[in-house]
Amino acid sequence: MRLLLLISIVMSSISMLDAQDVRFYAATDASVSNPANREYQVIANSIFEVSFTIENGKGTGFRPPDFGGLNVVQGPATSQQVSIINGRKSEKRSYTYSITGAKPGSYTIGAAEMQVNGKTLKSRPFKVVVIQGRAGEDSQKETLILAQASDTTAYLGQQIILQYRLVTQENIKSYEPVSNFEFEGFFVQELDDVSRRTERMIINGEEYYSTTLEAVSLFPQQTGTYTIPSVAIRVGVPRPSRRRSLFSFQEYDYKIVNSQPVTIKVDELPVGAPLSFSGAVGNYTASFTIDRRTLSTDQTLTLRMNIRGDGDSKHIIPPIMDLGEDFEVYEPNSVKDDSYVAGGEVVHYKEFEYLIVPREEGRKQFNPEFTYFSVDSNEYVTISPDRPFTIAVTPGSNIGLNVDAVNDRNLSPNKPSSIKSEKNWGFAGSAAHISLISLAFLGIISMTTHQYLKKKDELLDPAIKARRAAHKKAVAQMKEVKSYLDQEDERGFYNEITRTILHYLEDKLNISTGSLTRDNLVEVLSENGITASSLESISEILKNAEVSLFAGGQAGNLQKMYDRTLSIIEDIEANN
Repeated sequence: MRLLLLISIVMSSISMLDAQDVRFYAATDASVSNPANREYQVIANSIFEVSFTIENGKGTGFRPPDFGGLNVVQGPATSQQVSIINGRKSEKRSYTYSITGAKPGSYTIGAAEMQVNGKTLKSRPFKVVVIQGRAGEDSQKETLILAQASDTTAYLGQQIILQYRLVTQENIKSYEPVSNFEFEGFFVQELDDVSRRTERMIINGEEYYSTTLEAVSLFPQQTGTYTIPSVAIRVGVPRPSRRRSLFSFQEYDYKIVNSQPVTIKVDELPVGAPLSFSGAVGNYTASFTIDRRTLSTDQTLTLRMNIRGDGDSKHIIPPIMDLGEDFEVYEPNSVKDDSYVAGGEVVHYKEFEYLIVPREEGRKQFNPEFTYFSVDSNEYVTISPDRPFTIAVTPGSNIGLNVDAVNDRNLSPNKPSSIKSEKNWGFAGSAAHISLISLAFLGIISMTTHQYLKKKDELLDPAIKARRAAHKKAVAQMKEVKSYLDQEDERGFYNEITRTILHYLEDKLNISTGSLTRDNLVEVLSENGITASSLESISEILKNAEVSLFAGGQAGNLQKMYDRTLSIIEDIEANN
């Protein structure tokens, strides 16, 4: 009976978890024109998708919305997704329509309805503005690289998000930087959790598809005006080809696309900062706790201040805590300093600890403060507890408090004086003396061996040295591939594994960098003695990577491709 009761409780808990956070919402892949007003934009006669999703609920009786004069081309197509993360089940069911608008104008897609647990849930309506496309449909298609900064005028200590986006009308299948990203004057942290999802964009009456190539957080290190130089990206567009076979590869037309430079002006903070200002710039929250509410004049009180925000943590120091004449506040300690990436930005968390001693008995109050400079309102904002802390102070023993002793957490035990030490014969012949002699002898042997190996290495043929280094370099690059695999970043995985294979083969076969392409791969590898089985495996991996770029990982299992690539590299090392 107890077992049945336990199972019943567990199942009820799971049902409660499944029932919570039920959502019913609408989404579209149309270009966002005004997110605050839920307004989207499309080109006349282009097809876009609208989906209605029920999440974490068993919905029935789906009722589609009024599409407000837009034409339904196809739908609804239903799809279902179930996932369990950390024991928590998440379920989604979507109804997707393909929509088009023939006439320019503003249209409202109304609320769809769904029955969940006897209640009617409705999605939020949204607007779609249909605009007339630019004349000249036969004009040459464009590809752009846009560098977009969250702010071009910032304050010292403020976080700036910079994204490089590929915006194209072409069927881009590959891209790679051909110049370095340079951010002189800024501390840089890469953002790995930004969305890489392809989105529609409308520019000057024409439709483009956009995806994020690179995203970084920039923290200015000093005031002034800085120009972030343009970045050159090489993109590949498939060339129509009639000849296809197992060993043939898609031919590409390559071109270089440059982003525009970005100028950022960094200003000093305004004057008039209060005493509790800590150097934090951005958006922050703060909380305060104390470890006791009753103490004597001989005892200490610990105040902890926790702050969280998006500014430059290196600029933040513990704020001065002025609690008036009733308290003595000692130098604060920083007990925690962490950072993480969330929501497409860097967030840091700090915890400060203040040691406070009351000067006299009685009922006392104090109100700690934390001040930061808000980049939204351009003013200093002070945070304090909802109400002052109230403590009761009783008389002490009038013995002075040794604060240093309280803070000392590494006190050593006293040794009994009755223990006698052995007679000391001096340094000569001691264990330390013998150890120093042994270390010197081993050092001479090590230095001699190192010089011999170095001289032997210098006599090697540079081509042989390059081939030996190829394997080590490839193994290091495969660790980078593994990071993309662990993050389930399919686009990064396929790009990196393609680059790793080509670079490894160039180093291994002593081919000039950049000369090995997927077009001449078969011929070059055959001439350099790569076995037919390895050549076939390499060809298949590169073709799968090529198909999967911009195709949502349709080529198969990433782990399988990763393991096979490692196996190919080891086979080439063993046979060449």
